[in-house]
Amino acid sequence: KKALYSDSISLIQGPPGTGKTTVIKEIIQQILMQIDKLDDTSRILIVSQSHTAVDNIIEGLIEMNSGQWNIIRIGRTENISAKVEEKCTIGAIRKNLFTDIKEKSNAYIEQKNLMYKDILDKKMVERWSRIKDIQADWINRCSNLETLDYQVIKSATIIAGTCVGFLSNDFVKDLDFDYVIIDEAAKATTPELLVSIIKSKKIVLVGDQNQLPAYADQELSPIISQLTKDPKYRLFDLLFNVLPDTHKQ
Repeated sequence: KKALYSDSISLIQGPPGTGKTTVIKEIIQQILMQIDKLDDTSRILIVSQSHTAVDNIIEGLIEMNSGQWNIIRIGRTENISAKVEEKCTIGAIRKNLFTDIKEKSNAYIEQKNLMYKDILDKKMVERWSRIKDIQADWINRCSNLETLDYQVIKSATIIAGTCVGFLSNDFVKDLDFDYVIIDEAAKATTPELLVSIIKSKKIVLVGDQNQLPAYADQELSPIISQLTKDPKYRLFDLLFNVLPDTHKQ
């Protein structure tokens, strides 16, 4: 309830094995129930520093989902679990959607061709010919990857990826979100967390500051590497210490 009804940010802390992933799935389900009830267009972003954590959540949602939620997993296919890749990647959704569109379009044309084959009215035949041309042009437009991908992403209820990797899709960069849920937030650096936080109205961070801290390459960024080891500079630790009890659990 704290996560659902806090006005801006909430934090869920717990050691391994305490059911944090289950809580995340329940929060998402409750949000989705609100979306369905209010018939609104809220959009949820799910991120984590690890691909495995993201896929664990998505696989749970797939099992719960009866088909009414559009879930898109952003990332390279080699980093995504087979179950999630099959159902939630843009490539898989694009393929299924285009196949469905093409089959329905062809069925419609075949049905109408039977109706028009015995019609002698020249104007009606010409009009049907123009309709078929428009239909063919529409199918051709749908086959354009950019056009179709834009529509797929725009219609998504849930978009998921790693803390920074979700921005690898150009269309996602332009989206804002109503909710962002960050799993394993204590293992992410502050810049990684801010990438998704600034994209959302409501933020839920889930993690455990007593586990291994965020990792930053010592050679690439010695300053950030040092800061990630100091609780005074880790965002999850800071929020855990300053947020009121009404915003954390």
